[in-house]
Amino acid sequence: SHNLSQRLLILVLIRWASDNAFTGQIPDFIGNWTQLKSLRFEGNSFEGSIPPSFSRLTSLEDLVLRYNRIAGPIPSYIGEFHNLTRL
Repeated sequence: SHNLSQRLLILVLIRWASDNAFTGQIPDFIGNWTQLKSLRFEGNSFEGSIPPSFSRLTSLEDLVLRYNRIAGPIPSYIGEFHNLTRL
């Protein structure tokens, strides 16, 4: 069981948005969530490329971007995310 401060920390470190009607580009401001551990966008209608601001998400352990309309190459900086265990 987590105390309240641990729960709040977990809410900040994990962001999932699945099967929603999100459209357009992936928001650039997500790159400001530098302590993020898990980011999953699945089954949305995001399109375009992965924002350059994602280069600041070096603490990511889990990055899932599937069943979207994302296009373009996987940015090379993602290969430098040493904590990343799931892509």
